[in-house]
Amino acid sequence: MPRDSKTQDVIIDVADWTYDAMFGSYPEGARSKDALFPPDPTLFPYIIPKRRYLYKRSDRRYPDQFWGEVVAYQVGCLLDVTVPPAFAAKNSQLGDCGALIEWFYEDGKATFTPGGSYMQKLMPEFDRKKGELHNFQYVEILCNVYSRAHIIEEPWIDSWADMFLFDALIGNTDRHQDNWGFIRAKGHSRWTIAPLFDNGTSLGHERFEQQVQAWSTSKFESYVSKGTHHIRMRKGDPKGCSHVELLQDLCIRYPVIKERMLNKVRQFNIDALSRVLEFYCDLQINIPLTAFRKDFYLRLIDFRRNKILAALQ
Repeated sequence: MPRDSKTQDVIIDVADWTYDAMFGSYPEGARSKDALFPPDPTLFPYIIPKRRYLYKRSDRRYPDQFWGEVVAYQVGCLLDVTVPPAFAAKNSQLGDCGALIEWFYEDGKATFTPGGSYMQKLMPEFDRKKGELHNFQYVEILCNVYSRAHIIEEPWIDSWADMFLFDALIGNTDRHQDNWGFIRAKGHSRWTIAPLFDNGTSLGHERFEQQVQAWSTSKFESYVSKGTHHIRMRKGDPKGCSHVELLQDLCIRYPVIKERMLNKVRQFNIDALSRVLEFYCDLQINIPLTAFRKDFYLRLIDFRRNKILAALQ
């Protein structure tokens, strides 16, 4: 069943939010980010007091990319997978805008270990910068060892199936080794997989209107088929496989998850997503969600959904 989402009714202005002294700003890379705390009390019922949020701007080449984070959160809710809440926001003092993303664990109450740390322990030769040895074969080794030791919650394969299904639906090509990991709550011995964070490299963010406005079905097919997941299925594979191939391979290895994934995709309500995006289009911000981008999101997601259904049925 779809889970309830936190849906904003106005654009959030972070101009008076407090910079996080621990994490501060992340000026490096194409997508600069600020760690912030909201005023207390907050002005919005869906913003958690004293919780850290990440204000994440777009790649300079793709000014409306931040909307992908916001939409991906709503997709996750409709697919019934755990994605950190994300909202459209602005900084009126700086004149910019971005996605405001709820930090997925609370300081002092939980710890997070990214997947890259596990990969390095399992493979001393693992190059964390390139991530070319990032593979599911070693994820299986890790999870099976931790499962036998009762370190991770069971069944662990459900969490990975959710991740790969969600990434397939939004076309995420950047689920690298540090874009997943495990969280352990303070005082607890078991780890759980972290919510599916960092979803901006997806949803056709790099395609401009003039490039795709006349796309035929065959163009959509070509574009979707070329996309690959970051993770390789096995160590030594030259590159990640397509999102659909990854799901098919996973179902062969773990037949028990097939019906579960099919049910999630069948129940995914594209009309409900369309209604949310219509509402977002009316929000007042200097880089709005345009009708073009909204329709492109919906066409891509529906196209991917049908391909997933055809491949798994």
